[in-house]
Amino acid sequence: MRSRPYDPCTFLAVVTDSSAQLTAAEAAAAGVTVVPIVVTIDGSAFLEGIELSPEDFYARVADAGDVALSTSQPSPGAFAEVYQRLAEEGVDEIISIHVTASSSGTLNAARLGAAEVDVPVHLVDSNMTSYGLGVLALEAAANVRTGHSAAEVIEGVQAMIPAMSVVFLLQDPKYTLRGGRLRQTAATEGGEDVLILGGTGGGFDVVGSGSTVLSLVDQMAAFLLRGDHDRHVAVAFAGPDTIDFTEGLEAALTSSPKVTSVHRYRMSASVAVHTGVNTAGGFSWPTGP
Repeated sequence: MRSRPYDPCTFLAVVTDSSAQLTAAEAAAAGVTVVPIVVTIDGSAFLEGIELSPEDFYARVADAGDVALSTSQPSPGAFAEVYQRLAEEGVDEIISIHVTASSSGTLNAARLGAAEVDVPVHLVDSNMTSYGLGVLALEAAANVRTGHSAAEVIEGVQAMIPAMSVVFLLQDPKYTLRGGRLRQTAATEGGEDVLILGGTGGGFDVVGSGSTVLSLVDQMAAFLLRGDHDRHVAVAFAGPDTIDFTEGLEAALTSSPKVTSVHRYRMSASVAVHTGVNTAGGFSWPTGP
């Protein structure tokens, strides 16, 4: 990425949505503004990260048993309100990075919201979900802080996307099948084994299966470390039943000489609703070009 001298007369802001799985502290420290997704539990709607924390979500699901869960993207008005507030705070341009448009209407809602404000809004389809989106938002914010232009920040984000890998367990295929993300035939292969899904650059498919924690962890770690680059990794922690996978994957990745950093993130409701509350896995991305 080309660098340029910082222009104190140009102020950029980075916006994302709460499916990025960033904590409030993490987003605030990076200077990222998060627009909440709406999570509905048995007919009651909550703003993720404001009215519903991950801890609240998992407690509600555990206490209620079989509950009806759904999500909806933020409204165009919610985006317009955020963009307008940033403009009034002195922001000249906004870079708004969101969950992949292939599985959510969030980006389109952001586009409609952007049309209601005068400040320029650059919309970016991350082609990602979950903390993969969060990584891109954090990278964008870091490049804003070092004085890059909006075009350079977007260029940097788009260069990261094809090299970002994701892998996760599909312990209950009904969630992903409900979202139309996996063929029914693929989801039923492997008998009693738990399926492993993975991909690079956004899409994913079945990449393995197993029946023990050790086997599944080893396969997931190997998938995240494919390629020649040293890599950063982020490991998901979802509900209490996933801790063995979280800790096992962290240990396997930490022991690799290719891994330069390991970060644990909490999987919140907007992702767990679609992948299942017992999902485990993570992301990896190169340390450099």
